[in-house]
Amino acid sequence: MTARLGNVIYWACSGLAVLLLVLGLMIPLFDIGAGISPFLGFGFFALLAWLVGRALHYVLGGDATA
Repeated sequence: MTARLGNVIYWACSGLAVLLLVLGLMIPLFDIGAGISPFLGFGFFALLAWLVGRALHYVLGGDATA
């Protein structure tokens, strides 16, 4: 049961990471003066969300396979 919870948390965090990356890409595309800094900021939080999901997947699932 905890392995399934780990999978759900992993995929939820992965989805959140993708949404953050898309948002980080859309801001510079529609706001010309924004530069690349929003993408880097959102990218950092996307990486953080993915790492948290991956860590919980590993801890709850007991292995490193996705």
